Amino acid sequence: MSSLCLPLPKSHLIPLLTPIGHPDICPLSGRDGSERWELRTSGLGCNVSSRNFLSVVATVFITVMALILVWGFWEILIGVLAAWKGTRGGWEVKEHEDVHGLRRRREGVWVKNRKWGDWFGKERASPFQYSSPAEKSPVMGLENANRIILILSGKGGVGKSSITTQLALTLSLQGHSVGVLDVDLTGPSIPRFFGVESAKVTQAPGGWLPVPVHDSQPCPTQSKETNGSSGSIRENASIGPLSCMSLGFILSSRSDAVIWRGPKKTAMVRQFLSSVQWPALDYLLIDTPPGTSDEHISLLETLLKDTADRPSQLAGAVVVTTPQAIAISDVKKELNFCKKTGLKVLGVVENMAGFVCPNCSTCSNVFSKGGGEVMALEFGVPFLGSVPVDPAFVMLIEEGVRPSYPEGTSVMGRELETKHVTEEGHENEESLVQKYTSCSLYPIFDGMAKQLVVDVGEGNR
Repeated sequence: MSSLCLPLPKSHLIPLLTPIGHPDICPLSGRDGSERWELRTSGLGCNVSSRNFLSVVATVFITVMALILVWGFWEILIGVLAAWKGTRGGWEVKEHEDVHGLRRRREGVWVKNRKWGDWFGKERASPFQYSSPAEKSPVMGLENANRIILILSGKGGVGKSSITTQLALTLSLQGHSVGVLDVDLTGPSIPRFFGVESAKVTQAPGGWLPVPVHDSQPCPTQSKETNGSSGSIRENASIGPLSCMSLGFILSSRSDAVIWRGPKKTAMVRQFLSSVQWPALDYLLIDTPPGTSDEHISLLETLLKDTADRPSQLAGAVVVTTPQAIAISDVKKELNFCKKTGLKVLGVVENMAGFVCPNCSTCSNVFSKGGGEVMALEFGVPFLGSVPVDPAFVMLIEEGVRPSYPEGTSVMGRELETKHVTEEGHENEESLVQKYTSCSLYPIFDGMAKQLVVDVGEGNR
């Protein structure tokens, strides 16, 4: 048994030293009259003395100080190595708000900040990066898009999404890699047009991955090239890949209403332009809402800023109208918007300029025709062509049925195939782009796409 005399009250001494063993505490009187207590321990065989107690305290203190010194030395070492390398990285915590503004998430992003200069004449990557220095970080935003084409109209309901879809399919059939960005936030219909409405957006570091519509694939074989719906398909050619991005992929249902004020719409448009990891694209088509509102101003400001070092990347705009005078009067405002902002107009498309009857072989101009061409001449911009309404195209989009027409049907002077022969059971395996080659509208858009390719130029990536 050992004893230890401590000048502490009994109520403080018992809880402090009880875990050592079974203490026996005896009162002692000090010479100055102060209260002291003698601790006698037994039971666990612990030999407690004043020297051992101070030794334990000293050991704990030295261990804590050693850890603090090691941590400080490590920070100094990192600073020295970073100065030697010329760059230093750090983790930046960013907050991201989801599209509905209901919740936030925090994301750690590694950023490099050149602070110390470069001793060797060239920038070196920090050795403390999260990923390997040889690993190339994914390109976000518009850098991978060779040419950007906007689809505009000052009037709603003229068929901008339909024109965007068919231009994308036609450019893909010509072998180009195409992306479609839908910034019509209150009416995102691009997912439905491409038949990928049930797809969901995949998260990528720092943004989103676009939804693939189809990959690169061999072009359907054509026995010969005619004036029919085979258009300009070349044998042994390949179909370019097609992908798209839309707010419709993020909404839980197509019936969900997007009730946002202007600043929220502006922020979403900028996020679409900066946070989508597009693959290498020959053409990026941007489907816009009607009018000249906040979305258009924000879209154009961001595009002009992002393409300042490469002005040819923003190729221009295709303006869509219908033949009626009331629609043309609204679309003229869009042409004035392009003129004031310095955006090149690549051409005017007159949509719904006729009706392809599914029961007879005629295409009648039930909605009149020619107003779009007159407007293009008035403003001195190219006229790309007139597009009729074809119920077979609607059936292709809604039900996936390959278009077919009565014998002798001709559209815009082109005679159409009466029936596309498909092996039994193989029609459902065909993609949308393959079935579209039988549509009466494909030859019209084939000519438009060729003219656009010539006007904007292929350019160098």
